[in-house]
Amino acid sequence: MCSSIRVAICVDGPSGLSQLHALESARKEGWQIPEIVCYEKANDLGGQWNYSWRTGLYQYNEPVYSSIYHNLWTNLPKECSQFIDYTFDKHFGESIP
Repeated sequence: MCSSIRVAICVDGPSGLSQLHALESARKEGWQIPEIVCYEKANDLGGQWNYSWRTGLYQYNEPVYSSIYHNLWTNLPKECSQFIDYTFDKHFGESIP
């Protein structure tokens, strides 16, 4: 029975967000999904893909990492980083290259 199971997803970058999306999609289809807890040390979703102008240390003396630079949304083909049921074209309301 799933009611007593808890699943932790550590970090919510592209991989963690994909897992959260897949589990929520399955729950909406009627699958019994355990309680999900997601942990991210940054202040916002996206993990390494969350651009930050900050440098140095977070409030708990953890280094501030950012693998991307200002105005970079992704460094992958859009087809590799979009959800199958929520595409970039759907998000932006138009076809994008």
